[in-house]
Amino acid sequence: MDQFNILLAEKRNRLLDLTKALTTEQYNYIPQGFNNNIIWNIGHLLVFSENLLYERSGLPAPVHTISLVNFNMGRRPDSYINREEIGIIRDLYLQSYNFFERLLKTNGDVDINSPMHLAIQDRVMQFLLFHEDQHYQRVTELLKAI
Repeated sequence: MDQFNILLAEKRNRLLDLTKALTTEQYNYIPQGFNNNIIWNIGHLLVFSENLLYERSGLPAPVHTISLVNFNMGRRPDSYINREEIGIIRDLYLQSYNFFERLLKTNGDVDINSPMHLAIQDRVMQFLLFHEDQHYQRVTELLKAI
């Protein structure tokens, strides 16, 4: 799990570094041919990972100070995200990986060290990292179009 957290932290720090100097307008801009924007991708990665990992842990997902429902799969940006909300999303995105190891180790009556449980966790981690890479690529495409 520690290796997972390290990889996830590296990926998330890289994405946040790539986008840290953007204006609020650039975060919200949807170029021609795209159906979302940069802040939607970051919010989506946060929501997707929380949904995936909290669902698997059996623990309730955190309640955030802003609504993240518009970042779920199948949704598109439908409102302007202001600078304060962008900061909150960026902070949550960066901090969230700290909680995933604990969540994946907490699974009720399941033997978390069983080969089956470890294999499932490994597949979940691999998929999550793959998903992060997909959206990192999308953000780089959006940056080129800005």
